[in-house]
Amino acid sequence: MKIREWRQVGIRTEGETMNIQGINIWGHEWIGDRRKLVIRRLNEPGYDWAQLYEIRHKDQLIQFAALEQSNGVWKFFAEDSE
Repeated sequence: MKIREWRQVGIRTEGETMNIQGINIWGHEWIGDRRKLVIRRLNEPGYDWAQLYEIRHKDQLIQFAALEQSNGVWKFFAEDSE
């Protein structure tokens, strides 16, 4: 089994432009699939849980993870490409 590696790609307030794979994710419906990632915090001890989502744009399927860090502030993660 291959372990998927994810990296933080941004922190944005709700509605602020957040491009993943060149697409602003706020302009699309997020489809959650109940899977979550355990994310190690970068600057402090501990872990968070990020929900996995996907969006569809034309013929492209874009997957990312997100967690609401505080009211209206989101942290985003994308899978590292090899």
